[in-house]
Amino acid sequence: MAKKSKPASYRISKYFIEKSLHVYMNNSLGETVEFTKFKDASRFCELLNANTDSNCRYEIHVIG
Repeated sequence: MAKKSKPASYRISKYFIEKSLHVYMNNSLGETVEFTKFKDASRFCELLNANTDSNCRYEIHVIG
């Protein structure tokens, strides 16, 4: 029997342009934030990018 694949999840990273550095977003417990729906991750990423002014951008990464 074939294994069922785990559904994809999505993480958002903050990319510091000048340093070429990616950092995953964490919650208040220090755990990496994961979204199960691309639509939710996309909306949150769009909001973050609209409000950033620190020479960085936010990107979505597919996990799994």
